[in-house]
Amino acid sequence: MPKIFDLHCDTISTAMNNNKSIYQNDLHIDLCRGLENSVWVQTFALFIEDKYIQNGAFDNFIKQYNFFQKHLEKYKDKYNNVLYNKTILENKCNYILSVEGGSMLEGNIDNIQELVKRNIGIFTLTWNSANEIAGGVSSDIGLTPFGKQVVSELENNNILVDVSHINERSFYDVASIAAKPIIASHSNSKTICNNKRNLTDEQIKFIIDNKGIIGINYYTYFINGKDDCSIDEMCKHVEYILSLGGEHILCLGSDFDGASVSSEIENIKGVEKLYNSMIKYFKKDITDKIFFDNANNFVNKYLIK
Repeated sequence: MPKIFDLHCDTISTAMNNNKSIYQNDLHIDLCRGLENSVWVQTFALFIEDKYIQNGAFDNFIKQYNFFQKHLEKYKDKYNNVLYNKTILENKCNYILSVEGGSMLEGNIDNIQELVKRNIGIFTLTWNSANEIAGGVSSDIGLTPFGKQVVSELENNNILVDVSHINERSFYDVASIAAKPIIASHSNSKTICNNKRNLTDEQIKFIIDNKGIIGINYYTYFINGKDDCSIDEMCKHVEYILSLGGEHILCLGSDFDGASVSSEIENIKGVEKLYNSMIKYFKKDITDKIFFDNANNFVNKYLIK
C-alpha cells in the first residue's frame, strides 16, 4: 500500500449530518479502511456550509469539532494528532484538522484563537459564496478589509491560508499580501476542465513560484465536467500541472465525502488503484512525491515546528 497524505475530506460533517460512525461506515472514508494503509495522513475538514453565513457558523464549527472529539476519545489509540505530536506514525490515522468556510469566524478576528486552541492547521477562506472575508467562486467581491486582517492573523498563528473555493479576484488579493506560501488544498486545472472551481494556469504558476502546494481533487465535475470520470482523465490534470513545473508542489486533495468520485476509485480503498495507474504515467518517484512527500515536506516546513 502507498503512503497517503490527503489534504482534504469532508468526512466529519458528512458523518455527523447522516448519523454515521467515523469508525466504520458506507462513506468514502472510515477508520477501518483507512488503517489498511500503514502510513496515512488525513486532513479532516470542519465544513461550514454557506447556509450558516451570519446564521450560526461558529456554533456549527463547535458542533463538528465536538462530534470528532467524541470519536477520538473512543478510538484514541488509533489516532495521532500530527500538529500536536509533531510527528507521523505508522499504523495510525495521522490527522490534521482544517476549516472549510471562513464564515466560522463570524467577522470576529478573536475567533482565530479558537482555531489555535483546537490545533486547526489549514483554513479555507470561503466556500462558494461571499462571506465576511472574501468572495467564493459564485461571487465577484475581492478580499475585504477584514479579510486582510484574517490572512495576516492566520499567518501569525501558523495556520495555512487555503485558497480553494475563492474567486480569482480574491485569489490575487490574497497573493498580493500573503507573507507565506498559500495552498489550494483541493483544486484542479481549469485548462483541462473549465470549471470555475479549478485553477487557471496563472494561478497554478503563482503557487508553484511561491512554493505552495496544490491537492488534486477527485470530484468528477472538476475532472471532466461529467457524472463519472476515469483515472486516465484524472492523470491529465496531474500531467498538465507537472508540465507547468509542479513536480514539487502537487499533492492529493481527494474531497472524499464531499463530492462524487470516479467509479474506478469509489472510496479510500481505491486510492491504491490510482497510485498504481499514476506510476505507469509518471514513474514511482514522482508518484510518491504527489501521494506523500510533497505534502509531508510542506507541513514539516510550515506547520510542524
